[in-house]
Amino acid sequence: MDTKTTEPLELMPYRIGPPRLSKESRILARFYEPLYLLRALGQTRGAHTPQPPSPNHITETRRRFLENLCFVCDFTRGGKSCTAIGLEECPDKYQFWVSSNGQNAKIAKFLEEVLEFLSCIGASTETELADTELATVNSNFVRLCAEFAKPRIEAERKLIQKQAEKCVSKIRNRMTEADGSSILIVVDNIDESHRIDLGNLVLMLENLINQKDPIRLCEFAHEHRQSTWVTDLKTLAFEDERELVPEAERSSFFSVRHYVGTLSRHIRAPRQLVEGSHNMRQILQIYTVMMVSPLAGVQLPLRDRHTNLRGIMNRMFKAHDVEKNMVEAGLVYLHRVSGVFDEFVTFYKESEGCVHAEIQVMEHFCQSQLAFAFNDRFIACSKPACLCCELYFKHHPARIVVPSSHRKVWTNWSPPRIEDFAAKEDMVIQQRQIMSKITHDVREQVIDQVLQRTSQIPWHPDSRTGITESLVTALQGISLDPQLSEVSDSDFDSDSVDSSESETWSDLEDGDVPLLA
Repeated sequence: MDTKTTEPLELMPYRIGPPRLSKESRILARFYEPLYLLRALGQTRGAHTPQPPSPNHITETRRRFLENLCFVCDFTRGGKSCTAIGLEECPDKYQFWVSSNGQNAKIAKFLEEVLEFLSCIGASTETELADTELATVNSNFVRLCAEFAKPRIEAERKLIQKQAEKCVSKIRNRMTEADGSSILIVVDNIDESHRIDLGNLVLMLENLINQKDPIRLCEFAHEHRQSTWVTDLKTLAFEDERELVPEAERSSFFSVRHYVGTLSRHIRAPRQLVEGSHNMRQILQIYTVMMVSPLAGVQLPLRDRHTNLRGIMNRMFKAHDVEKNMVEAGLVYLHRVSGVFDEFVTFYKESEGCVHAEIQVMEHFCQSQLAFAFNDRFIACSKPACLCCELYFKHHPARIVVPSSHRKVWTNWSPPRIEDFAAKEDMVIQQRQIMSKITHDVREQVIDQVLQRTSQIPWHPDSRTGITESLVTALQGISLDPQLSEVSDSDFDSDSVDSSESETWSDLEDGDVPLLA
């Protein structure tokens, strides 16, 4: 192991190191310093942001179709198969440009199979399919998608059943403490009381635990996603998490409800694709599936003699900024409380960063000057964007629709690597400008949290729960923590400081300096 990754962070620059001569390495060092600080202060930076608004129903339907395609192609847990799709309009056809974080060929092949199935369905009108035929089509397509996503569903099955067992144990202990009573009265955060039948909840959880067939488990989740007992899980999760510290593991009640939603989508997304295929007939008549050539990430920077607290502060603030000493003192305080600097130095590892799938598609469209279908500059993805992807979309001059974000920090995130600086000067300048603006935003988040001495924001999953509340629940007026009452804006339920190139650098002080020179 490189000793530099384990040595404590110096507070003052006791030893002078060689200057960072490469302009690109300076830009990257100044980006990853505040990014790693932000991650050490807490990975989750807020609740999920909402889906970007669609200008009309037709656009909304098409975007949902593309997002569901991404979802059924994302066949494993984690990020390796995270899928992004951009739809290009050509003079004689449409092209589905697909990318992932590492499984392009397999995903592209499956996407072709899915689109072939849907094009056959879309060629007929809804009235030509009897109810029994439609049920068969839905069943066959769900099975096709579930078979491809088998690794993901199996992993989700193990997770939900493990958490369900914890829930049953907690409930039985509670019933024992209450002398066998199976009725629980819970008061929520607006002093509304709710009656929960613990006996029925145990029965339903045990039913869930006993589901062994992956497709049947998904069907069970889909059938019960708006049931009273799933709403009860939400209420118990709120009560269970009252005393949890933000960085703690979420309540098992929260986890079960979340996985009910994610498993349900393995039924809902294929059905919505079948339903939506009739509206996509124009696109599905003549199309091709194309893989985006993978983009390499940058080499992540290593610690050097400039990586010390005073140096970082000099690069974040101007020389006489009144907040500079306050933030430095705040970071020292937070380190004494939670070991911020110890975690910060662990992020410096010798590795190549990852260019996320949605950025690969965006850069392909921009560099190849492709035309988005129907002039809708939208890129679909199977997961909400991370914080850095959100900021990259926000500051990119192409004005692509900024995606929904889970607002979490991933330290291996990377902008695309530019191989030939001399031949691609315009791209180099554009990327410097984008990274300068992203770095400014990340620094501001670090400063805000340190000055406010706020605690970490509670962790939440990358994916949305995807459960819309039933009418009964809505009428009950339940108002819980926003992290617990998270619904999906994307999983609609059909069954809802610029910088100039002339500015100069200083290794000692760039003073929230724009990162360009």
